[in-house]
Amino acid sequence: MNCPNCRHSLKELFKDNQTILHCSTCGGSFFEQNGINRISVSTARELTHIKKSTVIIGTEHHCPRDEAILTSVHNEDAIPQDVTLLRCSTCFGVFAYPYDLLHFKRAQDVKIKFFKIWGKPMPSIQ
Repeated sequence: MNCPNCRHSLKELFKDNQTILHCSTCGGSFFEQNGINRISVSTARELTHIKKSTVIIGTEHHCPRDEAILTSVHNEDAIPQDVTLLRCSTCFGVFAYPYDLLHFKRAQDVKIKFFKIWGKPMPSIQ
């Protein structure tokens, strides 16, 4: 399987009871459906640092599982405006660039704490 961003090989990692496909070249990570919601901020930080370069190649990215085109996820309730996450419309996996992953997880962690204090249900990407 190749990275949707730089087309280098993805390595399978097992973190926080999730299988993550990670590219050690560009630092991008691909998560199974809802897997991105289940990793910790510390795992996101760790994944962010496993990379050789910061590069974004091309504008059309393909799912490493089924080659479907990945599309940007826009959900103002669950994703900060400056974060880019790409979702597969077939398998619903999510690809995240390294710093977007870390920013998303930090924001999600803060939001979870807020919603717990106020006793409200937490929105999430699906």
